Amino acid sequence: MADILGSWRWLLLLSVVLLVMGRGCKSMEDDDAVVDDDSAGDDDGPAQVEILRDEFGIPHIYGDDLPAALYGFGYAQAEDHLSFMLVHYLAADGRLATALEEGDPDLEQAGYSNPLDWDLRSRLVRARAEVDDRWDQMDDHDDPQWEFSTTELLTAFAAGINDYMGEHPEEVPSWWSGSVEPQSVAAWMRLFLFNYQLGLISEKLAGIEERSGTQESNEWVVGPDKTDDGSVYVQSDPHLGWRGMTLWYEAHVAGGPMDMAGATLYGLPLIVMGHSDRLAFTETSNAMDNADLFEVPVSATDAGRYLYGDDELPFVFEEATVELAGGGTHTFEMAWTHHGPVVYPSETSDFSDQASVIVGAGTLWGQVHHLTQFLQMNLAQDVHEWREAMQPLQLQRWNFVVGDVDGNIFYVSNSRHPDRDGGQDWDTAVDGSDPALDWTASEPWAFDELAQATNPEAGFLQNCNDSPGWATPTYGDPIDESQWPDHYFNHDALGPRGRRALQQLDQEAPWTFEALQELSMDRYMLPAEWYVTTLGEGYALYGGGPDIDDPQALATAAAIFDGWDFYADTDSVAMTLFVEWAELVSGSISLSSPPPPDIDPETMVAALNALGYAVRALEDQHGTAQVPWGDVHRIRRGDVDLPIGGGPSGSLPSLFLTSTTEEEGGIGYAGQGSSYMLLTRFAPDGTVSAVSIKPWGNSENPDSPHYNDLTELFAQSRYKEFWYYREDVEAHLESAMTLSY
Repeated sequence: MADILGSWRWLLLLSVVLLVMGRGCKSMEDDDAVVDDDSAGDDDGPAQVEILRDEFGIPHIYGDDLPAALYGFGYAQAEDHLSFMLVHYLAADGRLATALEEGDPDLEQAGYSNPLDWDLRSRLVRARAEVDDRWDQMDDHDDPQWEFSTTELLTAFAAGINDYMGEHPEEVPSWWSGSVEPQSVAAWMRLFLFNYQLGLISEKLAGIEERSGTQESNEWVVGPDKTDDGSVYVQSDPHLGWRGMTLWYEAHVAGGPMDMAGATLYGLPLIVMGHSDRLAFTETSNAMDNADLFEVPVSATDAGRYLYGDDELPFVFEEATVELAGGGTHTFEMAWTHHGPVVYPSETSDFSDQASVIVGAGTLWGQVHHLTQFLQMNLAQDVHEWREAMQPLQLQRWNFVVGDVDGNIFYVSNSRHPDRDGGQDWDTAVDGSDPALDWTASEPWAFDELAQATNPEAGFLQNCNDSPGWATPTYGDPIDESQWPDHYFNHDALGPRGRRALQQLDQEAPWTFEALQELSMDRYMLPAEWYVTTLGEGYALYGGGPDIDDPQALATAAAIFDGWDFYADTDSVAMTLFVEWAELVSGSISLSSPPPPDIDPETMVAALNALGYAVRALEDQHGTAQVPWGDVHRIRRGDVDLPIGGGPSGSLPSLFLTSTTEEEGGIGYAGQGSSYMLLTRFAPDGTVSAVSIKPWGNSENPDSPHYNDLTELFAQSRYKEFWYYREDVEAHLESAMTLSY
């Protein structure tokens, strides 16, 4: 696109020409605002695309073909959050520090700090460079039956963004120049996927051995045998930050063979969790160990070469000097072996004083077909086709659950996983000169080798960041975890959310649409059930003993806990006290699993004394220990400030998770957790319906009515309708426009 347009002036000129040719927007008051399918453009003219926004501002995009639909998708995304997208593309291109200084509000809102660090990581993994080098191969994995190509779709999406900027130059940030190139869109998808493996490499370099799987989520798929009428349900609930690069954008994109509704991340051209009228899929985080460090010896006679087997191979060096937004320049000095980028020492091409260097290897480094695989996942008509779409292994991880209209359900613990030597300690750097240890030279595990299950006897599959054996209620059925090594997943891992989901989903009573909505919004605190019960037993034994520091405060706590149902509701004073106590004991007690059956008296007395201290802390700060949870746990967006229920953190979770990310005046404000909730139903008559909710609205513009129009519903744990069929969208229409591509 940039080669065609050449400059911003030509972009403006092209936009004017397009408008003169008849392209433009129609308001919903216009008689022709909603164009019938029969009135779309013919083969001799430009393709038509309509953007119908429902009353929640969700764009439903209908294109004559898929390129036209993705053109409209780019246009609609730019209308709602242009600056976020442009920051992402700069980061993917390794040009963030050239445009923005650290601390710039646009940079901070998009979720970035230290732009030079981001530029270095992007360049080291060649997020953009690999796309440029292999642009002529980007369509190699396309289905020969498609009437479009991957590069055409990327180009169309970028064109939609550019045309929006051409028509609305006042909305283009001052730090941006030129146009969005389709290669930048592909590079942003690559950089987002690479971030996980870059994090693994950083942890191993720092000597952190425990894979935390820092992102959390809930998901389940319920088959026809577990529902009241034979429906299939798929639940999405990713637990991510509500700001920055993990903000979700809800949309419905229909064109050619694709008709997909759900959510994506700002700047990506396809739905990454959602449903068609045939199939739904979603994902949760898993802690895959699929990136490593190799210690590579430097040649003693030539510091520009490294040892590999019996050979000396040349390093690949690159030096790039960039202009900085704040003035001055910075020179990146980078080096690579065939394993990957040199990560220590960093930013140098002089290894003359190094006996060896540390190289980061990730299974995704050389892959460029992520968009093609996501497209195949979006187009799949049933579980079988969806599994086929996963075969190229273009995604680095995630637990997926899938359900289709035919009644099939499926789970996989996905990873593009290295075929490693099982006898090595892969948490530290291994010998990069030994070809026998070099998994970068071989193919990863095949998709069919990964832990997965189809249509289990239990009738449902779930994952709340648990290990695969807990996808169904009976451990080892149908997934026997002993068949896989530790570096594939953390074995026998089951947290409070997974325990709660299994307990509830395994009930004999058939599930209804309404009951599953309630389950997804469940605020029951399993850690509270475990530990408040244990504290009650301890109070009965030791509450009157001489080692209790403050008997009166402890008696107050016992009265507050008496009769608590263990729900993190906004009016619960017991929840507030429990959280205060949990913060005091978090360094000595793990709240993510039940307490041991026999707790020694000393530990129990210490826990009881901490409970007394918690009562006094609440009294000191609030004047009373009777503090409703919603008074100190809230959600805030613009001028909306409301109490909200739910667990406050990953260590104190309920299924509906509203983690505190900001503290102000003794009040915690939620900013992470249940970030996009979508419940899809495939009814026995073949129809699909869905409800969804997220903490913010669908626009990042504070002046938009859709900036925080969902926040009150979210605070009330209520869903909204997510209309799929066109007649339903038109019945709830807010605005419409018709574009040409």
